[in-house]
Amino acid sequence: MKQMKIIPAMAATALGVLFLSSCNISWPKSDQDLSLAVDGKTEYQIVKPDNSSTADDYAIRALTNNLQQITGAQFPVVKPGAMAADKPSIFVGLGAPALRRLGRDPLAGLAEEEHVARSMGRDIFLYGQGARGNLYAVMEFLENSLGWRWFSVFSNPVTP
Repeated sequence: MKQMKIIPAMAATALGVLFLSSCNISWPKSDQDLSLAVDGKTEYQIVKPDNSSTADDYAIRALTNNLQQITGAQFPVVKPGAMAADKPSIFVGLGAPALRRLGRDPLAGLAEEEHVARSMGRDIFLYGQGARGNLYAVMEFLENSLGWRWFSVFSNPVTP
């Protein structure tokens, strides 16, 4: 069984990635593990921001392509109005549904281009301040949570 797990970002940031023989990605001391995909299938949907920019669209393409390479699953991309409320979501940027779930002003206190990659319940939130904040959040998630690395502009990224 091929399975991918992540845990809340607060614990994951300090502990790094642990690769297991069954292709699990997880971190110790988790209250709740999140399975992104099992056997090439996912329940997750990727939710675009309300008015996605060119940088947001690039971030979403990078996220979907790399998640597909890592898990074998196709992650559907939906607009906020078309998302299924009963499915777990990966929010890129802060559309209305993400703001409702976060319940506060998540950008308060962030400087230009600072970003956040975190989970809450089964949902994952990737957002940031400024033109490239959402892109930086996606790249941090791919690198720090999933082990994706790009060592040189002359070679392909390393995908676990």
